[in-house]
Amino acid sequence: ERMTPLMNQNYAVAIGNQLNFQRKKDSTQNISYGYNTLLNYRSSNRYFADAEFGESLRDQVDTINDLFRDRASRGEWSEQDVMWTAMLGQSLKFGKNKISLVGFHTQNALKVAAKLTEVNYDSNQAVLEKDGLQFMQRSITNVNLNGLHFLDSLNKWKFKWAVSPTYSRINDPDIRSTALERPDYDTTGTVYLWEESVGAEVRRIFRDLTEINISSRFDFDYKFNQWDSLESVLSFGGMSTYKNRSFDVNEYVFRINGMASNEIPNGDPNWFTADENLWTVEKDSGVYAVGQQELANIYEANQMISSAYVMNELPINKKFVATYGVRAEHNINRYTGQSNNAQVDPTAPRYENEVVLNKLNILPSINLIYKIRKDADSVRLERSTNFRAAYTQTVARPSFREISISQIYDPIQNRRYLGNIDLKQTLIHNADIRWEHFYGRTELVSVSGFYKRFINPIEIIAVPSAPNEFKPINAGYDNVFGAEFEIRK
Repeated sequence: ERMTPLMNQNYAVAIGNQLNFQRKKDSTQNISYGYNTLLNYRSSNRYFADAEFGESLRDQVDTINDLFRDRASRGEWSEQDVMWTAMLGQSLKFGKNKISLVGFHTQNALKVAAKLTEVNYDSNQAVLEKDGLQFMQRSITNVNLNGLHFLDSLNKWKFKWAVSPTYSRINDPDIRSTALERPDYDTTGTVYLWEESVGAEVRRIFRDLTEINISSRFDFDYKFNQWDSLESVLSFGGMSTYKNRSFDVNEYVFRINGMASNEIPNGDPNWFTADENLWTVEKDSGVYAVGQQELANIYEANQMISSAYVMNELPINKKFVATYGVRAEHNINRYTGQSNNAQVDPTAPRYENEVVLNKLNILPSINLIYKIRKDADSVRLERSTNFRAAYTQTVARPSFREISISQIYDPIQNRRYLGNIDLKQTLIHNADIRWEHFYGRTELVSVSGFYKRFINPIEIIAVPSAPNEFKPINAGYDNVFGAEFEIRK
């Protein structure tokens, strides 16, 4: 049924204030309380009259570089996206201390409807008419408690801390997909066949994902004067993050038993659930559903990241400033799951809270700034010229979905995402240089260049034997070079 959606909408309201409680005899005991609340609602719609998806393949012979078309889908695609957000933030200041508590919840619902015509050019050549309906609900609830404290009378020691638990959920309560063969599509015919051998199917999918994330950190800053009495800052601290994810999928496919024809009148998806077409014991014919619980898509995974760092911002002299440090990070991923044939094949992969990634990284960083020029005239203090150079090491870790044996299916696009339990994390070397000239409070000219080297980058590839299946792999080495020019007037 076609419906005309309401216009896009967005509403927001925010209220905040600060209350001060003063004690005249001792100003160090003054207390300030501030709060901020936010409510937001947004609804938007998108419609594509001629959406297109497709896959083209390269020949398995290395000397042949031409691509040939494997599949193409084309048709109508519409989305309705609704999101609401609520936030309450509170902060308390007393003496040299500040404590804040922020609660946040956001919820998003996405409805998708698609009517596509899919043409298979290579294997199982056929034309399929596809109807798809999908509803996805996502939510995030977060609480952030943090504090800031100055530990001495001269404010040389500063202590910061934070604790932040988060609960996330993604729920697909009912994904419905109907694909029927159109043998007379080229002649504008009206025949719709339920022919499973060429990919026709009726499928319903129910998915649920929950994730708990608990993060905590602390930081110390100490200010001191170096040999020329210029202020330097020594920083050190640590952080830990624990994540736990649970993922569950139930799928159902429909079958026909004892019916004289597999032709579906007018290709109507509602035909399959009409009372007169359902299988019953009395007539022993009709449509029935079969549950397909894919064991590979039922898994639990957790990750623990522990890190510590030390950093120093040190002015060598009035023109030259160096910020350098090192961070140690230890990451461990555990996985619980089994392959689809684990119940019948004793040699099939099984994982019971097994460590799939365990890595300790020492990550150095250095940032150098040379102040080529800074005007002494008080009227023109905003004019300055700097040269910067930096080098850092970072890591990019595979997501829970990537480092798994899951097989997540998208029935609307007819694509399947395969996990890769053997993935490694990516180590990244970053280097950049920059020349910049400020000639006003917000005005500048800059030229910069950068270089990145990725070791074991994670790339998404199509599986050669099944082009509608995609899988993450480690691709060896990658190098990225770049340059930037910016002017702001």
